[in-house]
Amino acid sequence: MSADRCIDGGLDRDRAFDRRSLHNRRRRNVRVDQGQGEADLRRASAGCAVLRWRLTDQVVFADDSAYTSSESSYWSAQANELRPACIVRPLSSQDVSRAVTTLTTVSQYAAYLGGRPCQFAVRGGGHTPFAGSASIDRGVTIDLSLMKDVTVSAGQTITSIGPGARWGDVYRKLDALNLAVAGGRIADVGVAGLTTGGVAARGPAPTLTVDGARDAAGGLSFFAPRFGLVCDNVENFEVVLASGAIVRANARERPDLWFALKGGSNNFGIVTRFDLRTFPHGRMWGGVIGYRIEDRRAQFQALEAFNGAEDYDVYGTVINNYSFGPDTGWLVANSFEYTRPEAYPAALRPWTDLQPQTFNSMRLTNLTDITVEMGGRTTNLYRKLFVTSTVGNSAALLERIFDLHDATAQQLRDCRQLSWSLSLQPLPATITSRAAATGGNPLGLAAVAAIGTAAIGTAGYDADPRARNGSAAAGRPDALVLTLLTVFWGDAADDDRIERAARDTFARADAVARDMGLARDWIYLNYAASWQDPFAGYGEPNRARLQQISRVYDPNAVFQTMVPGGFKLFR
Repeated sequence: MSADRCIDGGLDRDRAFDRRSLHNRRRRNVRVDQGQGEADLRRASAGCAVLRWRLTDQVVFADDSAYTSSESSYWSAQANELRPACIVRPLSSQDVSRAVTTLTTVSQYAAYLGGRPCQFAVRGGGHTPFAGSASIDRGVTIDLSLMKDVTVSAGQTITSIGPGARWGDVYRKLDALNLAVAGGRIADVGVAGLTTGGVAARGPAPTLTVDGARDAAGGLSFFAPRFGLVCDNVENFEVVLASGAIVRANARERPDLWFALKGGSNNFGIVTRFDLRTFPHGRMWGGVIGYRIEDRRAQFQALEAFNGAEDYDVYGTVINNYSFGPDTGWLVANSFEYTRPEAYPAALRPWTDLQPQTFNSMRLTNLTDITVEMGGRTTNLYRKLFVTSTVGNSAALLERIFDLHDATAQQLRDCRQLSWSLSLQPLPATITSRAAATGGNPLGLAAVAAIGTAAIGTAGYDADPRARNGSAAAGRPDALVLTLLTVFWGDAADDDRIERAARDTFARADAVARDMGLARDWIYLNYAASWQDPFAGYGEPNRARLQQISRVYDPNAVFQTMVPGGFKLFR
């Protein structure tokens, strides 16, 4: 089919337009690589032409500096390599609605003529590393980065945030007012993906400033032990549905959609505003401390004791990071935060008293400063990979997992610009149990945490599989540990080798965890590699519920078929 036929008959039934003018504009503005498939070219050309007619200068093409700026701003080199036919840069929810309805109508005409839909991607911060998650080749990208307003309500109880905002934008506004929200831990990570579970943060940088262990699907924050995940703090979502309708989703209006968006990723619509609960917050204590790799056993034991404590201190959070480079070997750099203005609190003393320390940036400061430090100084020229798993809380298991990663990293040391980093993040019961109080979410974390308790049953802690396998301190059996592998490298020729090594390492680590009775089949969506299936870990009832909600709000499966990026409910 021709591009003209794809748009023949008009895209907006309430308007007429000059087909010849659209055809000429398309020819003038869309630059196409020789390698593009002819059918993809025609579909993209038609969609971009009509988008340009409806949204004028908010649609940019490859010869525009705004296109280049958008395409070069993804966090990974792989995502930066894809080239859409055009990019839509909306300024409002109404613009997003026009873009969606235009693309769906173009696709309806294409289907009528026997063609395929005009596919598109939606991006917020663009931090998911695998290509195609929030980027697309030869399709259309809707880039929300210009929609970044941050507004605090008159009563200072709600902060309304645009989907293009990054957490640094939010914290700079709120720090000046001595306020905070339970948000992301890295300043330049996007709000949208972290909160809904589509894209989010990232892992330790080769420089070993803690380029934050990436924030999870639904969103981990420094305030998670007190207030739950970021998604559990959303009072209201404004959403553009596949129909183009702009709706609200909260506890009173469309509560099913509100539930689904708290971890359901990009399967339901495009969120164009997040209203987050806001609370007083001043200075806090935080920073990064470096240690020798020789002291890692003490690190694992400290993590288990902290995570499993019956009297867990809800003001404290830790990210335990191990990073390997061919020239440096293994280094340890832990991020510690305490959300009160108290230095060296007792809960963190097992780490902060540990000597020797190779560096120490701990200080009393504000949220903006901490999240900027967490971001490090990485470049998007690196190729990047995330892989994740969730396990029970056991120092003995963590040591065996580290040994597997060490063996793999040593085998890959000839890869150019290699950085192989393992981050361990405590998930105490005080985090996993809070969702129900705020309307629930589909993540299924409470059920996963309960597996540890069920394994013990009425036999008491002596039956804990951690104790049977040499764990130093059992503690609460419902505590979890999130493991995140972040790999950086410089040469595309190493892509397959590194992916195979990562897959194999996680498969072997899973076998060890199962042998110890500590495997937990739950994958954080925002940490997941492209081959992992995070929705499987939500539990079949939650997955089925999300699928049903998707059918209600997206009956034509626009966000399942026309938006190929991310993790899909029906795959």
